[in-house]
This record gives sequence, structure tokens and C-alpha cells, in this order.
Amino acid sequence: MERKALDGLYDDWKSKKKEMEDKKEAWELTDDAGDKATLKGEYEALELAYNDIETKKNDTDGRITTLKERRKGRTDKEAADATKAKEAFDKAVTDANTALGTAEAALKAKQDAYLTKKAAGEADSDDGKKLLGEFEKLEKELMDIKAVADALNMEKANQEAAAWAEEEAEKERVAAETAEEEKRTFEQTLIKKQDEYERTKEWKEKGQERIDAKKASIANLAGDAKTKAEAELAAMETTFTDAKDNFDAQKAAFEAAEGEVNGWAAKEK
Repeated sequence: MERKALDGLYDDWKSKKKEMEDKKEAWELTDDAGDKATLKGEYEALELAYNDIETKKNDTDGRITTLKERRKGRTDKEAADATKAKEAFDKAVTDANTALGTAEAALKAKQDAYLTKKAAGEADSDDGKKLLGEFEKLEKELMDIKAVADALNMEKANQEAAAWAEEEAEKERVAAETAEEEKRTFEQTLIKKQDEYERTKEWKEKGQERIDAKKASIANLAGDAKTKAEAELAAMETTFTDAKDNFDAQKAAFEAAEGEVNGWAAKEK
């Protein structure tokens, strides 16, 4: 939800930014007092709307970061709890297997003792019967211990299989999330680079025409109005010069960003 909201805000941000900059240029280009005041007011209104979108965009981005941090804190705690539970369970499995080994050794020793008596022809003696009874008792106990150990070993195998599946699923989720973040970063970079390139291209192509029109309008001005217009002209000439100097770099940056986005689009097909 937050991510979709952020995507929408980026679209609004790009649209409002261009609208605002177009209005500012129109305001700076005209020297008609009435038009200038009207355009300035419209620009300032757009600037307020743009700043509001910028604030919402940053707030939403901040909330996404906070949600990620909370999720990490939650998953870290769950992982710590799971580790403790696994350690306790693994100890129970180890203890059960150790008990099984001990019981098997005891049973084997009792069996050997009985078979020795039997080989000596003393199976029916009091000692022989006692050993047989102890053997049968240990055998029953061993079966009970083995049942517990087998159940725990089976549970451990199931848990390990489930843990592996969860780990693989988590890897896929993280990879998908990382890829999506990278894609959005490329898309947002493209928005900025395209805006910069289009603005530079526009000034490169139309800058001289705008400057000539500004010079012509200054001829009809005097006093403070002329001084202000001359300052605006100087700023326009700087913008025009920068546009010519930076055009190739801006175009290359835009095309590189466009290539990254197109590369992602091709991967998704």
C-alpha cells in the first residue's frame, strides 16, 4: 500500500515539477507587469503544491523505511527465539540418542552375560534366570527409549526440511524485494534524468530565441523594472550557456537511465 502510494506520488511530483518550472519560465520571460504578477502568483501556487507533494513523498518513503526496520526487528526476534527453541530441541534429540546408545550397550552386556551362562549350561540356574529377566526388562526399556529417539529424530528431519524450504522461500522473497527496489530506483532516476534532459534540450533549442525576446522587451523598460529584467536576462543567458555545455552529458545520463529501465522491462517478459 505504502509502496503504491509512493509510486503515485513520484508521478505527481514529476508532473507538478514540470508544470511549476514551465510557469516560472513564462513568468521570467514576460515583462508585462500584469502578466508577470499573474504568472508569479500561479507559479507560487504550483510551488506550494509541489512542496506538499515533496513532503508527502518523503514522509511515505520514511514510513516505508520505518516499516522495513520494524519488520527486521520482528524477524530478528523471531529468528533469535527460533534459534533458542532449536537449540533446546537439538539437545533433547542428542539426549535421547545418547540414552538409546547407553541402553543398547547395557542390553548387549546383559545379553552377553546371559549367553555365557547358557553356554556353560547354567541357563536354568538362579543366576541364569535372573540374567534372562534383567535382559528382558532392559529389552522392553530399550524399545521405549528407541520409540522416543526415533520420534525425535523424525521430527528433527521434518524440521530441517521445513527450515530449508523456509530459507529458500526467504531468499526468493529478499531477492524479489531487492530486485523491485532496484527497479524502482532505476525508474525514479529515469524520471529525474528525463526531466533534466528535456529541460536542457528545451533551453538549448529555444534559449537564444527567448534571450532575443527578452532583450527586445527590455528596450521598452526603465528604472527598477529594467534593472530587474536585466538580472533575469543574465540568469537566462547563464541557463542557455549551461544548457549548451551540459546537453551531451544530460542526454547520455538520460539514455543510460532509460537503458537500465528497459533492461528491467526485458527481464520481466
